[in-house]
Amino acid sequence: MKDEINDIREILTRHLAGEASPAEAEILSAWRRQSQDNEQEYQKSKKVFEAATRHYKKVIVPEIDVEKEWDVFVSKVESAPVRQLTPSPWAGFMRIAATLLLLIVSGAVIYYYATKTETLTVETAGNTHRIELPDGSAVTLNRNSTLHYESNFGKANRNVSLSGEAFFDVKKDDTLPFVITARNTTIEVVGTSFNVLAYDSLADVEVTVKTGVVRFSVASLNKTIELTAGEKGEYAEANNRLDENVNDDINYESWNTRKLSFSETHLSTVIETINRTYNAHIVITGPVSDSCLLTVSFDNQSLEAVLNVLENTLNLTYRRTGHQIEIISAGC
Repeated sequence: MKDEINDIREILTRHLAGEASPAEAEILSAWRRQSQDNEQEYQKSKKVFEAATRHYKKVIVPEIDVEKEWDVFVSKVESAPVRQLTPSPWAGFMRIAATLLLLIVSGAVIYYYATKTETLTVETAGNTHRIELPDGSAVTLNRNSTLHYESNFGKANRNVSLSGEAFFDVKKDDTLPFVITARNTTIEVVGTSFNVLAYDSLADVEVTVKTGVVRFSVASLNKTIELTAGEKGEYAEANNRLDENVNDDINYESWNTRKLSFSETHLSTVIETINRTYNAHIVITGPVSDSCLLTVSFDNQSLEAVLNVLENTLNLTYRRTGHQIEIISAGC
Protein backbone atom coordinates (compact mmCIF):
# COMPACT_ATOMS: atom_id res chain seq x y z
CA MET A 1 0.00 0.00 0.00
CA LYS A 2 2.86 2.36 0.90
CA ASP A 3 4.56 1.65 -2.43
CA GLU A 4 1.32 2.47 -4.27
CA ILE A 5 1.06 5.82 -2.46
CA ASN A 6 4.67 6.63 -3.33
CA ASP A 7 4.05 5.69 -6.98
CA ILE A 8 1.03 7.99 -7.15
CA ARG A 9 3.01 10.84 -5.61
CA GLU A 10 5.80 10.36 -8.15
CA ILE A 11 3.29 10.36 -11.01
CA LEU A 12 1.56 13.42 -9.51
CA THR A 13 4.88 15.26 -9.34
CA ARG A 14 5.71 14.44 -12.97
CA HIS A 15 2.20 15.42 -14.04
CA LEU A 16 2.43 18.85 -12.37
CA ALA A 17 5.84 19.35 -13.99
CA GLY A 18 4.38 18.41 -17.41
CA GLU A 19 6.52 15.28 -17.69
CA ALA A 20 3.96 12.49 -17.16
CA SER A 21 3.39 9.97 -19.95
CA PRO A 22 -0.14 9.32 -21.31
CA ALA A 23 -0.24 6.03 -19.36
CA GLU A 24 0.73 7.80 -16.13
CA ALA A 25 -1.86 10.51 -16.77
CA GLU A 26 -4.55 7.81 -17.04
CA ILE A 27 -3.38 6.17 -13.78
CA LEU A 28 -3.56 9.56 -12.02
CA SER A 29 -7.01 10.26 -13.45
CA ALA A 30 -8.32 6.90 -12.17
CA TRP A 31 -6.81 7.57 -8.74
CA ARG A 32 -8.54 10.97 -8.55
CA ARG A 33 -11.91 9.35 -9.33
CA GLN A 34 -11.52 6.78 -6.54
CA SER A 35 -12.45 9.15 -3.71
CA GLN A 36 -13.13 12.74 -2.78
CA ASP A 37 -10.07 12.72 -0.51
CA ASN A 38 -7.86 11.82 -3.48
CA GLU A 39 -9.30 14.66 -5.54
CA GLN A 40 -8.82 17.11 -2.66
CA GLU A 41 -5.19 16.00 -2.27
CA TYR A 42 -4.65 16.50 -6.01
CA GLN A 43 -6.17 20.00 -5.94
CA LYS A 44 -4.13 20.97 -2.89
CA SER A 45 -0.88 19.73 -4.49
CA LYS A 46 -1.73 21.61 -7.68
CA LYS A 47 -2.32 24.88 -5.76
CA VAL A 48 0.97 24.54 -3.88
CA PHE A 49 2.86 23.77 -7.11
CA GLU A 50 1.30 26.71 -8.96
CA ALA A 51 1.98 29.08 -6.05
CA ALA A 52 5.61 27.97 -5.88
CA THR A 53 5.97 28.37 -9.64
CA ARG A 54 4.57 31.91 -9.52
CA HIS A 55 6.88 32.91 -6.71
CA TYR A 56 10.07 31.50 -8.16
CA LYS A 57 9.35 33.00 -11.56
CA LYS A 58 9.60 36.35 -9.79
CA VAL A 59 13.09 35.56 -8.50
CA ILE A 60 15.27 37.07 -11.19
CA VAL A 61 18.91 36.75 -10.19
CA PRO A 62 21.07 37.74 -13.16
CA GLU A 63 24.00 35.48 -13.92
CA ILE A 64 27.13 37.54 -13.24
CA ASP A 65 30.62 36.47 -14.31
CA VAL A 66 32.59 38.00 -11.43
CA GLU A 67 35.98 37.36 -13.07
CA LYS A 68 34.90 38.99 -16.34
CA GLU A 69 33.43 42.04 -14.60
CA TRP A 70 36.58 42.45 -12.51
CA ASP A 71 38.80 42.31 -15.62
CA VAL A 72 36.64 44.96 -17.28
CA PHE A 73 37.02 47.16 -14.23
CA VAL A 74 40.80 46.70 -14.15
CA SER A 75 41.16 47.41 -17.89
CA LYS A 76 39.25 50.69 -17.46
CA VAL A 77 41.52 51.70 -14.61
CA GLU A 78 44.67 50.80 -16.56
CA SER A 79 43.55 52.77 -19.65
CA ALA A 80 42.72 55.88 -17.64
CA PRO A 81 45.10 58.89 -18.02
CA VAL A 82 46.75 58.44 -14.65
CA ARG A 83 50.05 57.02 -13.54
CA GLN A 84 50.43 53.24 -13.71
CA LEU A 85 49.34 51.54 -10.56
CA THR A 86 51.02 48.46 -9.25
CA PRO A 87 48.69 45.50 -8.54
CA SER A 88 47.02 46.08 -5.19
CA PRO A 89 47.49 43.46 -2.51
CA TRP A 90 43.76 43.88 -1.87
CA ALA A 91 42.73 42.68 -5.35
CA GLY A 92 42.24 39.07 -4.31
CA PHE A 93 40.26 40.11 -1.27
CA MET A 94 37.99 42.33 -3.37
CA ARG A 95 37.28 39.48 -5.78
CA ILE A 96 36.27 37.23 -2.88
CA ALA A 97 34.19 40.01 -1.32
CA ALA A 98 32.33 40.62 -4.59
CA THR A 99 31.58 36.91 -4.94
CA LEU A 100 30.34 36.65 -1.37
CA LEU A 101 28.15 39.73 -1.82
CA LEU A 102 26.52 38.19 -4.89
CA LEU A 103 25.88 34.93 -3.03
CA ILE A 104 24.39 36.77 -0.04
CA VAL A 105 22.03 38.87 -2.17
CA SER A 106 20.94 35.90 -4.26
CA GLY A 107 20.44 33.79 -1.15
CA ALA A 108 18.39 36.52 0.52
CA VAL A 109 16.04 36.80 -2.46
CA ILE A 110 15.55 33.03 -2.69
CA TYR A 111 15.11 32.76 1.10
CA TYR A 112 12.41 35.45 1.04
CA TYR A 113 10.29 33.61 -1.48
CA ALA A 114 10.99 30.19 0.00
CA THR A 115 9.85 31.29 3.46
CA LYS A 116 6.93 33.48 2.39
CA THR A 117 3.80 32.02 3.98
CA GLU A 118 0.85 30.59 2.06
CA THR A 119 -2.70 30.18 3.36
CA LEU A 120 -3.67 26.50 3.26
CA THR A 121 -7.33 25.53 3.08
CA VAL A 122 -9.10 22.27 3.89
CA GLU A 123 -12.76 22.00 2.84
CA THR A 124 -15.37 19.30 3.23
CA ALA A 125 -18.60 18.75 1.31
CA GLY A 126 -20.77 15.70 2.02
CA ASN A 127 -18.25 13.86 4.21
CA THR A 128 -16.30 14.47 7.40
CA HIS A 129 -12.51 14.67 7.18
CA ARG A 130 -9.70 14.32 9.73
CA ILE A 131 -6.39 16.14 9.28
CA GLU A 132 -3.23 16.29 11.37
CA LEU A 133 -1.60 19.70 11.66
CA PRO A 134 2.20 20.17 11.64
CA ASP A 135 2.32 20.52 15.45
CA GLY A 136 0.68 17.10 15.95
CA SER A 137 -2.79 18.45 16.74
CA ALA A 138 -5.71 16.68 15.05
CA VAL A 139 -8.81 18.35 13.61
CA THR A 140 -11.90 16.51 12.38
CA LEU A 141 -14.06 18.67 10.12
CA ASN A 142 -17.79 18.09 9.92
CA ARG A 143 -19.60 18.30 6.59
CA ASN A 144 -19.61 21.60 4.68
CA SER A 145 -16.83 23.08 6.82
CA THR A 146 -13.63 24.99 6.03
CA LEU A 147 -10.36 25.32 7.94
CA HIS A 148 -7.65 27.87 7.07
CA TYR A 149 -4.09 27.94 8.43
CA GLU A 150 -0.71 29.30 7.34
CA SER A 151 2.07 27.20 5.85
CA ASN A 152 4.35 28.19 8.78
CA PHE A 153 1.82 26.89 11.32
CA GLY A 154 3.50 25.62 14.48
CA LYS A 155 6.62 27.78 14.08
CA ALA A 156 5.69 31.37 14.87
CA ASN A 157 2.07 30.68 15.87
CA ARG A 158 -0.70 28.08 15.96
CA ASN A 159 -3.54 30.15 14.49
CA VAL A 160 -6.42 28.73 12.42
CA SER A 161 -9.81 29.98 11.27
CA LEU A 162 -12.95 27.86 11.06
CA SER A 163 -16.24 28.10 9.24
CA GLY A 164 -18.60 25.22 10.04
CA GLU A 165 -17.98 22.61 12.73
CA ALA A 166 -14.90 20.77 13.91
CA PHE A 167 -13.62 18.68 16.80
CA PHE A 168 -10.13 19.70 17.94
CA ASP A 169 -7.64 17.51 19.78
CA VAL A 170 -4.84 19.98 20.47
CA LYS A 171 -1.30 18.91 21.35
CA LYS A 172 -0.08 20.62 24.50
CA ASP A 173 2.42 23.47 24.06
CA ASP A 174 2.66 25.96 26.93
CA THR A 175 4.82 28.35 24.88
CA LEU A 176 2.60 28.56 21.79
CA PRO A 177 -1.18 28.82 22.35
CA PHE A 178 -3.55 27.30 19.79
CA VAL A 179 -5.94 30.04 18.62
CA ILE A 180 -9.12 29.56 16.56
CA THR A 181 -11.08 32.36 14.92
CA ALA A 182 -14.72 31.43 14.30
CA ARG A 183 -17.01 34.17 13.04
CA ASN A 184 -16.77 37.00 15.62
CA THR A 185 -15.25 34.84 18.35
CA THR A 186 -11.82 33.62 19.43
CA ILE A 187 -11.05 30.31 21.11
CA GLU A 188 -7.66 29.91 22.77
CA VAL A 189 -6.18 26.77 24.32
CA VAL A 190 -2.83 25.31 25.26
CA GLY A 191 -3.70 21.63 24.96
CA THR A 192 -7.16 20.11 25.19
CA SER A 193 -10.05 18.57 23.22
CA PHE A 194 -13.27 20.37 22.37
CA ASN A 195 -15.96 20.90 19.74
CA VAL A 196 -16.64 24.16 17.91
CA LEU A 197 -19.97 24.73 16.15
CA ALA A 198 -19.86 27.87 13.99
CA TYR A 199 -21.88 27.47 10.80
CA ASP A 200 -22.87 30.78 9.22
CA SER A 201 -26.43 29.49 8.92
CA LEU A 202 -26.81 29.07 12.70
CA ALA A 203 -27.65 31.85 15.14
CA ASP A 204 -25.07 30.89 17.78
CA VAL A 205 -21.43 29.89 18.02
CA GLU A 206 -20.94 27.03 20.50
CA VAL A 207 -17.82 25.66 22.15
CA THR A 208 -18.19 22.39 24.08
CA VAL A 209 -15.20 21.19 26.12
CA LYS A 210 -14.37 17.51 26.43
CA THR A 211 -11.03 17.77 28.28
CA GLY A 212 -8.83 20.58 29.59
CA VAL A 213 -9.50 24.32 29.70
CA VAL A 214 -10.66 26.63 26.89
CA ARG A 215 -10.81 30.45 26.82
CA PHE A 216 -13.74 31.69 24.73
CA SER A 217 -13.70 35.39 23.82
CA VAL A 218 -15.78 37.99 21.97
CA ALA A 219 -13.85 41.16 21.14
CA SER A 220 -16.95 43.34 20.69
CA LEU A 221 -17.99 42.50 24.25
CA ASN A 222 -14.48 42.74 25.65
CA LYS A 223 -15.37 39.53 27.48
CA THR A 224 -13.67 36.16 27.97
CA ILE A 225 -15.07 33.10 29.71
CA GLU A 226 -13.06 30.09 30.82
CA LEU A 227 -14.61 26.70 30.11
CA THR A 228 -13.62 23.35 31.62
CA ALA A 229 -14.55 19.76 30.80
CA GLY A 230 -18.33 19.28 30.67
CA GLU A 231 -19.08 22.94 30.05
CA LYS A 232 -20.34 24.81 27.00
CA GLY A 233 -19.94 28.40 25.90
CA GLU A 234 -22.57 30.01 23.67
CA TYR A 235 -22.29 33.28 21.79
CA ALA A 236 -25.63 34.65 20.54
CA GLU A 237 -24.70 37.03 17.73
CA ALA A 238 -28.20 38.54 17.46
CA ASN A 239 -28.12 40.07 20.94
CA ASN A 240 -24.31 40.05 21.35
CA ARG A 241 -24.34 37.85 24.42
CA LEU A 242 -21.77 35.33 25.67
CA ASP A 243 -22.92 32.71 28.19
CA GLU A 244 -21.37 29.80 30.05
CA ASN A 245 -23.46 26.70 30.82
CA VAL A 246 -23.20 23.05 31.81
CA ASN A 247 -23.30 20.89 28.69
CA ASP A 248 -26.51 18.84 28.80
CA ASP A 249 -26.18 17.39 25.29
CA ILE A 250 -24.32 14.11 25.61
CA ASN A 251 -24.60 13.62 21.84
CA TYR A 252 -22.80 16.83 20.85
CA GLU A 253 -19.96 14.79 19.28
CA SER A 254 -22.12 12.13 17.63
CA TRP A 255 -21.40 13.48 14.11
CA ASN A 256 -17.77 12.52 14.75
CA THR A 257 -18.07 9.33 16.85
CA ARG A 258 -21.38 7.91 15.53
CA LYS A 259 -22.24 7.12 19.15
CA LEU A 260 -25.75 8.07 20.32
CA SER A 261 -27.40 7.76 23.70
CA PHE A 262 -31.00 8.64 24.61
CA SER A 263 -32.71 8.42 27.99
CA GLU A 264 -36.43 9.11 28.09
CA THR A 265 -35.90 11.48 25.14
CA HIS A 266 -38.81 12.70 23.07
CA LEU A 267 -39.00 11.48 19.47
CA SER A 268 -38.63 15.00 18.02
CA THR A 269 -35.29 15.48 19.81
CA VAL A 270 -34.17 11.99 18.77
CA ILE A 271 -34.90 12.76 15.10
CA GLU A 272 -33.10 16.11 15.29
CA THR A 273 -29.99 14.39 16.67
CA ILE A 274 -30.12 11.59 14.09
CA ASN A 275 -30.38 14.12 11.26
CA ARG A 276 -27.29 15.94 12.50
CA THR A 277 -25.33 12.72 13.04
CA TYR A 278 -26.08 11.04 9.72
CA ASN A 279 -26.69 14.12 7.56
CA ALA A 280 -30.20 12.73 7.03
CA HIS A 281 -33.47 14.47 6.23
CA ILE A 282 -36.08 12.90 8.49
CA VAL A 283 -39.27 14.85 9.16
CA ILE A 284 -42.28 14.12 11.37
CA THR A 285 -45.45 14.80 9.40
CA GLY A 286 -47.95 12.93 11.60
CA PRO A 287 -49.10 13.52 15.19
CA VAL A 288 -46.75 12.43 17.97
CA SER A 289 -47.83 12.37 21.61
CA ASP A 290 -45.79 13.78 24.48
CA SER A 291 -45.38 10.22 25.79
CA CYS A 292 -43.40 9.16 22.73
CA LEU A 293 -40.09 8.77 24.60
CA LEU A 294 -37.06 6.66 23.77
CA THR A 295 -34.29 5.09 25.86
CA VAL A 296 -31.65 3.46 23.69
CA SER A 297 -27.99 3.65 22.66
CA PHE A 298 -26.32 3.25 19.27
CA ASP A 299 -22.63 2.66 18.62
CA ASN A 300 -21.47 3.32 15.06
CA GLN A 301 -24.57 1.74 13.52
CA SER A 302 -25.95 2.53 10.07
CA LEU A 303 -28.90 4.87 9.58
CA GLU A 304 -30.96 1.93 8.35
CA ALA A 305 -30.25 0.00 11.56
CA VAL A 306 -31.23 3.02 13.67
CA LEU A 307 -34.51 3.42 11.76
CA ASN A 308 -35.31 -0.28 12.26
CA VAL A 309 -34.87 0.10 16.03
CA LEU A 310 -37.13 3.17 16.08
CA GLU A 311 -39.72 1.41 13.98
CA ASN A 312 -39.88 -1.63 16.28
CA THR A 313 -39.55 0.27 19.57
CA LEU A 314 -42.00 3.11 18.94
CA ASN A 315 -44.20 1.37 16.36
CA LEU A 316 -43.39 3.98 13.75
CA THR A 317 -44.68 4.14 10.21
CA TYR A 318 -42.49 6.01 7.75
CA ARG A 319 -42.03 6.37 4.00
CA ARG A 320 -39.23 7.56 1.75
CA THR A 321 -39.67 10.34 -0.78
CA GLY A 322 -36.40 10.84 -2.59
CA HIS A 323 -33.80 11.69 0.06
CA GLN A 324 -36.48 12.60 2.60
CA ILE A 325 -37.87 10.20 5.20
CA GLU A 326 -41.34 11.04 6.53
CA ILE A 327 -42.60 9.68 9.84
CA ILE A 328 -46.34 9.64 9.28
CA SER A 329 -47.41 7.96 12.53
CA ALA A 330 -46.08 6.72 15.87
CA GLY A 331 -47.87 4.19 18.06
CA CYS A 332 -46.14 5.17 21.29
